[in-house]
Amino acid sequence: MALIKCHECRKSISTEATTCPHCGAPAKAPAPAYAAPPPASKLLAGIRAKAEREREQRYNRRLIVVAVIVGAAFLAVHYATRREPPPRESAERYGALTSAFNADITRALAAADVRGCGMYHWQAVLNRRGEFRVFCTAHGERHTRYRVLPGSGRVGPDHSTMDIATLHALYPHTRIR
Repeated sequence: MALIKCHECRKSISTEATTCPHCGAPAKAPAPAYAAPPPASKLLAGIRAKAEREREQRYNRRLIVVAVIVGAAFLAVHYATRREPPPRESAERYGALTSAFNADITRALAAADVRGCGMYHWQAVLNRRGEFRVFCTAHGERHTRYRVLPGSGRVGPDHSTMDIATLHALYPHTRIR
């Protein structure tokens, strides 16, 4: 048995006493009324669940948008920094390109009335004797490719099998700017 203080008069009373002998107040203070919150109704639980699903969907959409942006940035950097493949065909096959004057080519171009060929670079086609591949330009910016046969005076477009990557690697002046 221990002594405690009365909650009303603050005098000492026994823990087993039901009322204070001094003031008559009940010995134990009534416990504060704490009631558990009422259980949520099914409607409220449904609303909370729906709000949680919507929150998760928004998060997932944001995650997808971020993933798409990161993927697009990766692809942009990849394509911006990739290197051109090495030329498949070598310069030995096509020979050297020269800008030296060639009277036969000049006569053939004049006879065919080729316009916009103020300057040209040419190379001999190795497989065919007397045939030349000619790169014509008026001002050094845009080049047009011709196949010239000076012996017969024929001038036509060059439909060589040289792929574009090889052409640009071997003859950078032929790029269309």
